[in-house]
Amino acid sequence: MRVFIGISFNNDIKDQLTIIENKIRNNSSKGNFTLRNNLHLTLRYIGEVNSKELFTLKNIVSKIGSNYSCFSFRVEDLGEFKRGKSSIVFAGVEKNKKLSDLYTLLDKELKEKGFELDNKPYTPHITLGREVVYNADFNIKSITYIPIDVNVEKITLFESTRVKGVLTYIPIIEVILK
Repeated sequence: MRVFIGISFNNDIKDQLTIIENKIRNNSSKGNFTLRNNLHLTLRYIGEVNSKELFTLKNIVSKIGSNYSCFSFRVEDLGEFKRGKSSIVFAGVEKNKKLSDLYTLLDKELKEKGFELDNKPYTPHITLGREVVYNADFNIKSITYIPIDVNVEKITLFESTRVKGVLTYIPIIEVILK
């Protein structure tokens, strides 16, 4: 089972992100765009786990989530990671101490419980599309939108799986923040 820990969004936030995603889609000749129900902010990608590791992950998410306070962050820009002729397109998140602290707390607990994790710096972002190829006359910086304020009230352990061939993120456990 492939899993990750993240922050899910309410319908209003998903609607706002979908509007931005559609502007990019309408100015692209190709792309694999994130399904509305899959929009989220990843806190930590874990990867494949067995049942024992899944049990440990549920406990970690429960422990940290039930002791962490609600907070908010702002989605404030668009960016891309170039991959040859295509891009991974994302909505960027402002620097946020509460978000960074939550990541650090999760990271520390995961490592203490024996999970092997990459040491890349945390760059919070919301993936809107992969393998995106823009139309020749398009510049992603031309898209304007009002920054989106996201209230974080829970963290979620997700399973990443295919359901009838469609990539789907299924909540395994959601923990309400205090």
